[in-house]
Amino acid sequence: VVGVRTEKWKYIEHSGGRELYDIREDPSEKTSIAEDDPSQCRRLEKRVPEAARDTGEDGQPGPESVSSEAAERLQQLGYAE
Repeated sequence: VVGVRTEKWKYIEHSGGRELYDIREDPSEKTSIAEDDPSQCRRLEKRVPEAARDTGEDGQPGPESVSSEAAERLQQLGYAE
């Protein structure tokens, strides 16, 4: 499973296909619009290799992906160790 997320979109590729959500309009991700917007899927699909490169083996962002300020804030909020 790989994916890309922007402020507006969440794109996911998996063995069963692909999913696309407009997370501003559908924040609960109830309805994939991948079939309705293949051009947006292609745009985000091009970003998957970059996203995968920035992700560690555990699926979490690598240290180079997160600034020290953001890492500290994530720790304060309990999202990171």
